[in-house]
Amino acid sequence: MKHELRTPTSVIIAQAECGLQQPDAASKQQALEGVLQQAKKMSKLVNQLLQLARADWHKEALHLERFDLSELTEIVAAETKALAAAREITLTTTIEPGIMVIADQTLLMRVWLNLLDNAVKYGRRQGQVRLTLSKSGNSAVGTVTDDGIGISAAELPKIWKRFYRVDAARSRSEVNGSGLGLAMVKWMVESHGGTVTAASVPGEGSVFTFTIPLICPAGK
Repeated sequence: MKHELRTPTSVIIAQAECGLQQPDAASKQQALEGVLQQAKKMSKLVNQLLQLARADWHKEALHLERFDLSELTEIVAAETKALAAAREITLTTTIEPGIMVIADQTLLMRVWLNLLDNAVKYGRRQGQVRLTLSKSGNSAVGTVTDDGIGISAAELPKIWKRFYRVDAARSRSEVNGSGLGLAMVKWMVESHGGTVTAASVPGEGSVFTFTIPLICPAGK
């Protein structure tokens, strides 16, 4: 955790110092943009840590409401298509309409965003990411499948740990993250009484599957 906080802090200090030494406005502007980018990254990391800490102390209350999960999923997928296109990845969806849930809408949106962001980051360029949502009994079932670099069987159980990063191929600098995304997904799904699993074959891709009760147990 110290490393995760120290890195953006060090970059902010270095870029700020460099910017102050630049004589021209364009160079100063570039330095400020770098500072802003790192500050946003640090702010996101701190917010995630605070939310996980509150969850550990059982102080993070869910904001339950009845809403159309299918409609929410369509919106998230549409927003993610631009991100996928930037990496030449095609995002396709199969979404069963009219799946109504009583749950925390913001948290379920973040579940989708984190899983899709993960799939796009580690997906194969000019590859495919597939999202599905369906209803099974009293649960909604969501999946995100990519055809990217995959995860080894030895490391697969560890991906839900906070700050855990898989091998260097998945941690290459251009897709570097905080290591909290999947830990957040696990907490958000399980806080609804659901489950989340992952299956992967190195060199072929990964499948993340989560289930959410149509009525969150906390709402009963």
